[in-house]
Amino acid sequence: MSLDKVTLAKRYSNALFQVLEEHNELETGNAELMAIKAVFQNDPSLSMALAGPVLDLKQKDSIINSLIDGSTSEYVKNFVKMVYDYGRINDMVAIIDEFGKLYDKKQGIVRASVVTAVPMNDEEKDKLTQTFAQRVGAKTVDLSAKVDSSIIGGAILSSDNVVYDGSVRAKIKEVRKLLS
Repeated sequence: MSLDKVTLAKRYSNALFQVLEEHNELETGNAELMAIKAVFQNDPSLSMALAGPVLDLKQKDSIINSLIDGSTSEYVKNFVKMVYDYGRINDMVAIIDEFGKLYDKKQGIVRASVVTAVPMNDEEKDKLTQTFAQRVGAKTVDLSAKVDSSIIGGAILSSDNVVYDGSVRAKIKEVRKLLS
């Protein structure tokens, strides 16, 4: 029986999170993992090359070692090597994403995105960020903003699996439903 990618990523990330937390290395480990994630995202063929048959073992080891150079902590080095040795290098980005969720939760950080019909100014973003932080009990809200004129007006705020749709487009749809 094989585990699905999300379950596997949660298990690996949880184990690493516990080790780093136990050794007071969470902040450092998170920064190192985000740097490793960036490498994998900037070169999508990297994980396929490491998992595939084209490169020999020596070449793959060389790539892994360059990925976790001398500045990487021992815990993260060992973790990356373990993931590679267990044949899970293709899951590295998913594992790091799950680790990031655990880290954010521990730090009281909530990630959210807002879509508006027109660009928000800094004051509006700050007010929305503060209000949302109070509502969800977060220390910090990392808000990304996008513009989509098709929503006509208002805003759509989403975080995790929750969407708050206060757009004019949504209100028009509600009225149409009532009238039909």
